[in-house]
Amino acid sequence: DDPASSPETLLGYPRAAVDVLSHTTEDAFWRQRTFRGDRDRIPILADTSFYDVEPRGPFRAFNATKKYGSHLLVYGAHDGHPAGTPGPFPQYQNWFDHFLLGKPLSEANRPNVSVYASNGSREDFLANRVTHLTGKSWPLPGTRWRSLYLSPAKSGSVQSINDGSLVTRKPVGSGTQSYPYLPSVATETDVHTIATVAGLGIDQAAQYVPALTNMQLSGPTSLTYTTPPLRHSLTAVGPGAVDVWLSSTAPATDLYVVVADVRPDGSSYPVATGALRTAFPIVERSHSLTDRTGRIVDPYNNFTTRKTAPLGAMRRYQVELLPIGNHFAAGHRIRLYFVGTPVDQLPSPPGLNTVRLGGVAASRLLLPRVNR
Repeated sequence: DDPASSPETLLGYPRAAVDVLSHTTEDAFWRQRTFRGDRDRIPILADTSFYDVEPRGPFRAFNATKKYGSHLLVYGAHDGHPAGTPGPFPQYQNWFDHFLLGKPLSEANRPNVSVYASNGSREDFLANRVTHLTGKSWPLPGTRWRSLYLSPAKSGSVQSINDGSLVTRKPVGSGTQSYPYLPSVATETDVHTIATVAGLGIDQAAQYVPALTNMQLSGPTSLTYTTPPLRHSLTAVGPGAVDVWLSSTAPATDLYVVVADVRPDGSSYPVATGALRTAFPIVERSHSLTDRTGRIVDPYNNFTTRKTAPLGAMRRYQVELLPIGNHFAAGHRIRLYFVGTPVDQLPSPPGLNTVRLGGVAASRLLLPRVNR
């Protein structure tokens, strides 16, 4: 609403809520407010982080305008930047100096894509425990997507409804596992929104109550699938997906997933999330990202028309995983959680979801992997 004062800013929140609740599909209202290209062909320095509250737009804006000289900087935005660094502002200044005054680009601004991946959690990112990668495109050149299949085999690493495993081969046979979709703890599961306000007290409180941010409260009511301890480190940078077969006790509910980095001491920290309301199962292949084998690895869902499911009907959903940037160290584990929608995101009424494991079209996590 382009506020000019703090009161106008506060009034913008209820107005935005009315807009959302009045337009629950991607109708003309939203299309009018969607990015429609760089009509003036202006080079953009698109800055964000893997924990920012706007985690999708800068990546798509870069790809839509890179032919005009745009760059992508994943260094920190609303959520802060690594400690002991100047942050992105000197690069902003240099960007304007270059394009408006003809000065050369700084060394930091020369890569087309420059990303700072956390080494285990948002807290590690802010503490400057990061892995810096550069490249010419997004996703980074050489990115491959690894399929990790959901298995009922016990991992022995967490207290949850099922304590399943993530495996590299499709499980033999098939089965189902259910979980209640109760509202989840936002400080654990809504990492992108919480990151913008965590410095006002949540981060400080988590030093004394780690359960605020380490998935401890969400585990007992969720389905979890965990890898064995990694023999070698894995740097996951890029978009991803959860390809899952699921039924529900409601014709439309929320499918919410969290990817976490599990440390050797068992503590687990969220590093990526994905969400899909099950009334929108259709994926537009022409707008989705596919890998070299033709698999959809970054699904683009069609939100123009609702398509609810019969009660209890098993249906396939391809859930977009918001861009992840995390270095999983050797000895750490990767865990996938199925949880209820965070309480701050207007969750659907409680019910029961059932996930199908194994079979010909086995449910899986598609995780991006790059070589350092």
